[in-house]
Amino acid sequence: MTIAKFNCAWVGEGVKGTSGCIMTQWKTNANMPSPNLCGGDCYEYGMMCQRPYGEAASYNTALNCRGFETFQGAGHIRYCVCGTSCLNGTYCRCLQWIHCDGSVMWTSNSQECINLPAPGVGDWTYHYHFYFLQMGTNCWEIDADGDYCLRSCVTNVSGDDLSIATNCCCVTIENAPAAPSTGAIKGVIWVEGDDLHFRPEQSTEAWEHAMQGTCEGTGATAGAIWIDTNHYLHWANAGGCHFIADWRICQFCSWFGGSSGANPAPGSSYAGSIWADGEFGYSHLAYIGCDGNKYITGAGECPYVAT
Repeated sequence: MTIAKFNCAWVGEGVKGTSGCIMTQWKTNANMPSPNLCGGDCYEYGMMCQRPYGEAASYNTALNCRGFETFQGAGHIRYCVCGTSCLNGTYCRCLQWIHCDGSVMWTSNSQECINLPAPGVGDWTYHYHFYFLQMGTNCWEIDADGDYCLRSCVTNVSGDDLSIATNCCCVTIENAPAAPSTGAIKGVIWVEGDDLHFRPEQSTEAWEHAMQGTCEGTGATAGAIWIDTNHYLHWANAGGCHFIADWRICQFCSWFGGSSGANPAPGSSYAGSIWADGEFGYSHLAYIGCDGNKYITGAGECPYVAT
């Protein structure tokens, strides 16, 4: 007769799910759309069956611009019973990011019910809950060097005692990016040197991002910006060398909350429209391809490639 309770917290650069999908947070634009990462069911890590990758005790964020994501935080609660033991009740789970000054930055919580009947002698059953809370670099998240902690709390609400000791995973930030000192005009897009610059339409910080592309040749019109038939963004420098963005996403409804909704797909009559987006991530460029769909790109790394 056994009852076991586990409360785990992890911090990493991203997650590889058993669905075959990857969601990277490290140096990606904020709140990028996430595919469904679930695809299995295992005792150790629930439907993920994979803890985050890129786990470390400290991180150098000198190259993480303001407006980029930094970490994927994950919490995993598991209850197990075997033999003639059972569990029935309601618990409150709470996952929090704690700033290096001790203040709470983000909280994700909910009440969950559990009903694990006695499985019988020699058998066992379990219940798990796996959830995420990401963290980025900007004035309301990582803005100073120090220790940042992901805290997972489980308290009992009713029924059997489902409380579990609090668990924290702390990491040290080095070289947190300084506040940007850019102009106040937002929504602008321009070519500067070899890079495509833009300031997204968000109201808290004047982020200015610089996209570095791959050189595709010469002979383009200086300062031109255009979208090709494969829906990639191009631009040309003052010398006529033209560059292509390293990645783009056809917007889809994100599995993570607080990110993108379904592709608005306004139609091919809007093809070529481009803007510094003020929707969900506040840190990307958006445009309409020749197929009429909305595409997203940015100065961060592709969110679906493990670094």
